[in-house]
Amino acid sequence: MSYVITSADSVEKAIEDGLQKLNTTRDKVEVEVLQEASKGFLGLIGSKEATVKLTTIVDAKNLVRSILQDEELDEIELVEDSQDSHQEVYEVKKSSEEAPKAPTDSVKNASNQMTCQEKEEKIRLFVEKLSQVFDLEMNTRIEEKEDFLEVEILGDENKLGIVIGKRGATLDAIQYLMTRMVNKDQDEYTRVLLDTSNYRAKREKTLVSLAEKNGQ
Repeated sequence: MSYVITSADSVEKAIEDGLQKLNTTRDKVEVEVLQEASKGFLGLIGSKEATVKLTTIVDAKNLVRSILQDEELDEIELVEDSQDSHQEVYEVKKSSEEAPKAPTDSVKNASNQMTCQEKEEKIRLFVEKLSQVFDLEMNTRIEEKEDFLEVEILGDENKLGIVIGKRGATLDAIQYLMTRMVNKDQDEYTRVLLDTSNYRAKREKTLVSLAEKNGQ
């Protein structure tokens, strides 16, 4: 279970109930207060319980570990962004071998390139595995562009936040894994651009807005 919504006569009690249902601790969830408690008229009429949503925090590095073999982790190091002292921000450290090397004369005539359809099938199977990791129903939309594959993970937008992660860290990690997967042992390099719930456009709009605000 990736998230739970609970209600009680106070926010703290609702949170505790949610933590029990998720079998986890406060530091491992994000808490969203959907409704504060209200006593109503004379403490009786129109009273409302507090309602909260608890979402399990997915560590991008643990996600990588659940998909790749341990010996491959050296190529995907998630490092803390020291420029942000207020919040932990992670980025995928790209391996120097991400883009395939140019073939030598001995192998130039031995083409080793998957068709676009084969790459799409690999991505769909990969998303199926992700669905199992997150315990979340997902579908995939893949569109072939001129020089890259555009991939969108579809599903319940109220639950897909777990795929995005903090400031998109999990989404970036998944995108990198997809890119490595479709380019493994290939002669030509194919970029993969991954999104879900239109996150990247929303994120870009937020950053532009902040830049404009700080520039004033």
